[in-house]
Formats: sequence, structure tokens, C-alpha cells
Amino acid sequence: MPLENVIIIGGGMGGLCLAQRLKQLSIPFTLYERDESLTSRAVGSCLGIQETAPDNLKLALPPHLHPDLEAIWPRDPLGKSFDFASAKTGQTIARNKFLPNGMYITSRAQLRRVLSTDLPIQYGKKFESYTLIENDTKVQVKFADGTTATGDILIGADGSNSTIRSLLLPNITPIEAGFTTIAATTHISFTLRDQIWGTNSDLTRAALLIGHSGTCMYISWWNEGPDADVPSPDGTVKICWRLDYSGSSPPASLTDRKVMLEWARQQAREQVHQRFWPLVDETKEEDMWVGKKVKSMPDYEAWKTGRVTLLGDAAHCMTSYGGRGALQAFEDAIHLSSLLQEYHTSSNATPQLLSTKIAAYEKDMLERGFKSVHTSLRNTHLMHPDTKFGEWGRNLLMSTMGFFMGKR
Repeated sequence: MPLENVIIIGGGMGGLCLAQRLKQLSIPFTLYERDESLTSRAVGSCLGIQETAPDNLKLALPPHLHPDLEAIWPRDPLGKSFDFASAKTGQTIARNKFLPNGMYITSRAQLRRVLSTDLPIQYGKKFESYTLIENDTKVQVKFADGTTATGDILIGADGSNSTIRSLLLPNITPIEAGFTTIAATTHISFTLRDQIWGTNSDLTRAALLIGHSGTCMYISWWNEGPDADVPSPDGTVKICWRLDYSGSSPPASLTDRKVMLEWARQQAREQVHQRFWPLVDETKEEDMWVGKKVKSMPDYEAWKTGRVTLLGDAAHCMTSYGGRGALQAFEDAIHLSSLLQEYHTSSNATPQLLSTKIAAYEKDMLERGFKSVHTSLRNTHLMHPDTKFGEWGRNLLMSTMGFFMGKR
């Protein structure tokens, strides 16, 4: 029989994309999110995402929301390139234009707002457990407030610390990728932006400052609109900086904003050219994000297909080195929704057919997702070598890239 209710747990990028696409396809669903509202919790800073992602998002979103999506996507060429620069000198080593697939830098909060538009999200619903019922043809979920819900299939889109994954695959947990990251989002004046980033495309919107002793600093800026060269009404632009550190002296706390900010200022003085110091100096404690030890999903075998499956980071969380995490979540959502549509509209919508469709999704999702997991982890190890020889090899590779790809 056709689907009566697809339960989605998690209102992040992947869960929202899936919900929008199911709505477009007239497939019944319910989306549950643990947060109390869309804005009750800070959701991160900027988002680097590969250029093919907008195609998936436009497929998921109704046409009347396409202008809202385009409004938060940078249209200038510098928004689709990425610089590798020396933290010591501030000079560009190589410019990666990500050809043929470019990269966009956009606001995570803004993208989440667009993806949430017109969706009947049930907020304040913290998932606790699930039970298979009716001869394993239905799933009943229980929430922390004591309420329950029943659906044909349960989609765990609840992130890298997925509760659903811990129940479905109790022996699989993400492993530490070898570095700690702290980050902040703040505003600076347009004038200061030009001083830091330089003029005449000295640095693109996003850059990775490559240091030594396991330190890299990611920096980016963007506006709250499509025109890169028009500041906000108050004359500022939004910036994000992130310190990735794999050395032996990480910050004493990953939750105390004052401790993290003081540590970041010290690291900037020791590792980064003074041109970039104002990025950290202009940051206030309230601009800091909670730090974390970055994790990546280990390889694991596919589970026995049933009425519970995973999507996005819940299945294949990865490091940020490559801009692939959100892209994979969107591709998961589009592929899964297409297979569910095939089942939902079939004249032979049997339990066996639904299992076949879910199995096809899981096979593709795991193969495709783990290719990106491996790529991002290789990039991470390249940028954070644990030996002096490794640093030498990384620097040689960056110089070679600069020779062949150019610095402008």
C-alpha cells in the first residue's frame, strides 16, 4: 500500500531537504526536531558547499522559493574559488578553482531558514527510541516528552551523534580525526575586510592559512545578500574564522568562550601573519562557537535493511576538508525521495518492494558517502601532518599546485 507517514528525525540540512522534496512529491511525512524553534540554538557559522548542491536544492524546493535560495548564494567568481595561503607570510600559495565543480561559501543559518520555509516542523521533540510493530511493517517512535508517533519508515537525519544510529548500529561510533577546532562568526567593517583580504583578488572569499606544528586557520567572509561588493546597511560584512589544531597544547576548555578566545589570540600571534590578527582581536566572547574534537565515521558494513535507515552525517559524518558533508546529505535526500516516490506510486506497493527501494538507497548512500569520508580524511591528514617530513611534503604539494593552477 502507498506510504502513510515517513518519519524524519532531525531538522538539519539533510532532514529539511528530504522533507521539502517529499512535500513536492505529495508523500506524507512528519519532521521532528529537538530544538524548541528554528532560532533557539546557534547552528554554526558559514558553510562551504560544492557547486552541484544548488541543483539538488532547487529540485527539492518549490519554484517560488528558488529566488530565496539564489539570494543567499554568492554570484561572484571569488565565491567559487578557494585559496591556500601561508600563515606566516599571508601570501597565496595556490588557488584551487575546484574545476569543474566550484564551491560556494554561504550562511548556514540562512540556508536552514530557506529550507525550513513552509514546512510543518514539530519542534521540541527529542527522540528517545523506536520499536518495530505490526510484523515489522511499521515503526513507532517515542519522544522524551512521552508522546509517540507511528510511520512506515523512520529516517535518522539526526547528525553525527545520531541516537537512531546508536540504536540501529550500537557498535559504530565516529572516531576522532586528529585535530581540535574552535571557530567564531562576527562582523568587521568593509574597510578592515579590504585590509585583511587585500584588493585586486589578493585572497578569495575563503582561504586556508597553512601554518606549522599542526595549525591551520580557515577564514571567509560573506554578505547577507547576493552582491559581494555591497556592505550591510551598517557598513559591515560577516566573517568566519576557524582554528584547526592538531598540536600538543589545545585550549584548556572547548566550552568556555573566554578561554577559547584567549587561546585563539595567542595562537594567532604565534602562527599567523599580523595582517590576520584583527579577525581574532575583533571577536567577542559571545561570537565564539563551542569547540570540538573533529570526528569522522569509520568504515562499517551495511546493516540488514528494514524500516529504519540513516541520512547525512548520521550515516557518514566527515571532516570539513572538502566541503562534501552537506552535499552528500542533499544527495542522500534526493535519491531516497526518488526511490520512495517509485514505491508510493507503484501499483504493486508491497512490503517487499519498499525493502528493495530502501536497500538500493542504502547501497548507494554508503558507497557514495564513504568515498567523501575517505577524501575528507585524506585532505585532513595532508593539512595536519604529524611529522616535519609530512609538513615538508604538504608544502611542496601546495607549491606545485600554485605552479600549475596559478595564484590568481
